[in-house]
Amino acid sequence: MYFNNCNYKILLTIIPKISTKLSLKLNLNLQSKSYSKNQKNNCIFGSIMSKLLILCCVKILLYYALSVQEAFGQKKTSNFKDKKYFTKVLTRAKSKGKWGLIDKQGNEVVGFKYDFIAGITDGVAIIELDKKYGLLNPKGEEVVQPRYDEIANFKDGLARVILNNKTGFVGAKAIEVVPPMYDKAYDFNKGIAYVRISAKWGIINKTGTEIIKPTYDTIYSFSQDLAPVLAEKKWGYINAKGKEILKPTYDQVKPFTNSVASVCINGKWGFINTQGKEITKPIYDSSSVFITDLARVCVDKKYGFVNKKGKEVNKPQYDEINDFANGLTLVKLNGKWGFVNKKGIEIIEPKYTRVDNFTENLAPVQANGKWGFINKKAKETIPTTYTQVLSFKQGVSKIKNDGKWGYINSSNKIIIPVQYDDIIPFNKGVYKVKSGGKYGLITTNGKEFVPPTYDRIEVYNTTIFTLYTGRKVVYVNKKGKEIIPPKAD
Repeated sequence: MYFNNCNYKILLTIIPKISTKLSLKLNLNLQSKSYSKNQKNNCIFGSIMSKLLILCCVKILLYYALSVQEAFGQKKTSNFKDKKYFTKVLTRAKSKGKWGLIDKQGNEVVGFKYDFIAGITDGVAIIELDKKYGLLNPKGEEVVQPRYDEIANFKDGLARVILNNKTGFVGAKAIEVVPPMYDKAYDFNKGIAYVRISAKWGIINKTGTEIIKPTYDTIYSFSQDLAPVLAEKKWGYINAKGKEILKPTYDQVKPFTNSVASVCINGKWGFINTQGKEITKPIYDSSSVFITDLARVCVDKKYGFVNKKGKEVNKPQYDEINDFANGLTLVKLNGKWGFVNKKGIEIIEPKYTRVDNFTENLAPVQANGKWGFINKKAKETIPTTYTQVLSFKQGVSKIKNDGKWGYINSSNKIIIPVQYDDIIPFNKGVYKVKSGGKYGLITTNGKEFVPPTYDRIEVYNTTIFTLYTGRKVVYVNKKGKEIIPPKAD
């Protein structure tokens, strides 16, 4: 049943009248008859209960009537996801399996004839009728009749449409910018769309102009205004205007980064610039892209670096090269590790068995089975005397010797004695320490204010800790003093 504005107005008019008549009838019956005192009291009680019952019924009917009203008003409309476009005027509604549009008063604006009405994007809504698709504007006017086999969501101001297995594009003003003529097309992005006729790909702009004719077997995404293209099993590059800056001549190519791209022919890799000129002949077995000012190259399983001018700043000599981190990369030579900077300069010669990246200007290094730290000037600021170390964080490093843990600062000063089975950052300025299977607490300055004699320790709040020993529970503050915790609010 479909309710309109008149339905609930009628209910609101009739309900008070029903209430008044029923109440009056009860009062008249009470006054017109003679009753004993007890009978009259019972009758009065019955009258009161009847009135209460009538009042409840009236409230239920009023609630139902108001609910019907709200179904077509602002509250119901606000449930739709497309309220940005509809709540002030129209909202979608469904009746008997069909969709239409109604105003806030529940009045029918667009008849219930569509199989579906989507939310509005780019100023129009997609409609479906008998498996055909069209467009409605915010006023509910049919700006594109349902005639397409498919309409995709708007992207970059245009929507992809399909008709008889051909693809085109329509604009938000219902203008068919590109007639359905392509066998396949991708959505617009940054003002262009990739289109295909038969097995050949091209690119069109938002006016439908073919800036690149469908002549290529594959077109990859643009990077630095240049896109790799494949034709007859060879790769080249085109610019955003469709001009070939490098005719398809290579077997493999990579996207441009830092104005340089890696290219491969006959299994060998080299580099070209954005003008398509070879800056490094294809002589390498493999190459990386220019993430920094350097690219990694490999010959006979040895690695080196090439700069953006195509010059070898490090001849392929290393067994391994890692990615750059904090301006440095790890290099391995003859089983030993060192560091190279972004200029390709070997700032720390490969002489360590194991190394890790720099943090807080210090890097963990291992020599002769022991760990220490070096700075970026290759100086061992902390001698290799520890069996294990962790990278510096907030000025301290966790170190291990003889199976016990402690903490040092960047000057190699011990701030927490190397005597615990484990040390765990616990709370602001506090570590939890473990010794002999028991737990205690210690400050970052190395002051032990709770000895490791407890089975379990938890944080009660930022200044109080809960200590457990068997079933016994005590509370201490950051000075280790036993206290009674405040009651919870």
